[in-house]
Amino acid sequence: AAKPTSLLSPTSECDAEQFVLYVSLAQWLLIVVSGLGMEAVLGEVLNEYVHSLGRVGTALWHGAQLSFSLFVLIAFFSASPFGYPFLVLGLWKFGFPETLANFRCAFQHGRV
Repeated sequence: AAKPTSLLSPTSECDAEQFVLYVSLAQWLLIVVSGLGMEAVLGEVLNEYVHSLGRVGTALWHGAQLSFSLFVLIAFFSASPFGYPFLVLGLWKFGFPETLANFRCAFQHGRV
């Protein structure tokens, strides 16, 4: 007996390899959008706050840079979706606007 088409999911026709590709791309997109979104929303505020703190702000900036490897390691060794927040915070260094600042600089000045 054939399954009614109204109950099929969009991935029901995929074999295992196609499903893994679909899930991997969806996870990648979620992480990239979350990281860039965090930079876009929090980046300028964090940057202004860090500059207002002077030396303490510089220490916070360096702490975010140093936490990159630890947070990415936690994310990978968690081997579960619970590691995604650590991955986003690690790769985008708590939302400090590095990626978007470099894009902005490259578009304005033609170089990074």
